[in-house]
Amino acid sequence: MENKNYLGLFSIVPLLFGCSPTSSSYSLDIEDIELHVGEKVAIKASFSDEVERPITYSYEGEAIRIEEGYVEALSAPATVKVKAMSGHVSTDFTVTTLEIEKPRLFYEDIVCWLGYPGVDFYGKYANEADQTLPVEFHYDETMISILGNTITPLKEGTAMVTATMDGFETSFEVEVKSVSKEGILWDYSTYAGYAMQLAVKYQNEGRADRSTVFLGDSFFDVREFWTDFYETYEGKDAFCFGIGGATTFDWETFIDMVLGMMAPKNIVINLGTNNIYDDNQDIRETVEELERLFTLIHGYFPKTKIYYFAITKRNYDPIRQTYTSEVNKAISSYCGQRDYLTFLNTEPLLTPDKLKDGIHPKLEEYQIFVDALVEAGIEIDDR
Repeated sequence: MENKNYLGLFSIVPLLFGCSPTSSSYSLDIEDIELHVGEKVAIKASFSDEVERPITYSYEGEAIRIEEGYVEALSAPATVKVKAMSGHVSTDFTVTTLEIEKPRLFYEDIVCWLGYPGVDFYGKYANEADQTLPVEFHYDETMISILGNTITPLKEGTAMVTATMDGFETSFEVEVKSVSKEGILWDYSTYAGYAMQLAVKYQNEGRADRSTVFLGDSFFDVREFWTDFYETYEGKDAFCFGIGGATTFDWETFIDMVLGMMAPKNIVINLGTNNIYDDNQDIRETVEELERLFTLIHGYFPKTKIYYFAITKRNYDPIRQTYTSEVNKAISSYCGQRDYLTFLNTEPLLTPDKLKDGIHPKLEEYQIFVDALVEAGIEIDDR
């Protein structure tokens, strides 16, 4: 396929009576170009008489794009011969496109919190074979401690960690934060009474390492929204402990209050919508709040499987709808690195027509949650 891009105008000189065009008294020169996919650079053209003139370019294929004097690499690897023309002179040059070089080992920056369990972290390898190689970490030991794949915070601040593997070196930051549980975001008094009722139910009827607990906000509140939960899971060792209006901040307190020391087999979570739409948290804040809750739950119950439903978009506020999608992408990636966390992407399934009030699913649409859990392979014990 031929893809020709022309910038500037052609100058056409007719041949009369067998005469050839007037020979040019200048020449055009362009050096070869090498660039990575996604990179865009200016074409450096020079005329021998140092007069600027319009230049047109022609080339074949779709590996590059030339517009307004810039060349951009679209795919790689490729070697593209380009003809540049200006008036009666022309020259050829080559554009070589290269694949983006991935580091052998990469770690994202990490946040952990004083007084909370250690945070597990995982590297991303360019080559599968490198995963078997030992990695050494060098850092300020007064700030953090690293044992295996767990970072334990020791002092508030930011620590730079250098990781070395088989001669390759990379670095990342660990930010240690303190959590001040003061202010309206941490005021759970409105929900404390119902949370205590749920705690009593779980302590009386729950079974360690066998029960499955659904917890979260109004989506899982059997009093008003998922009203047929216990019919759906009749005969199953399952509890639905949603609290209308609750956020991750509330459940950081309620986890200990409601579940105590009795570890469930599974915890199924629907949280985050109130963080975004009601507490006006942005993408970064919401992601961090969810990761902190996951860290807390996993620290309490290291053998418990955690299933997390994507936040459902509400039928208003386009900006926060965008926040919702971005948070879901980030949390999907976070869960994908951890075998105890499963992300259930129900966002595209709960479309506006499936919401009864622009926020919550219609009762019959809760089957979407049930089916997603089955597809994920959850094992819910019988009573």
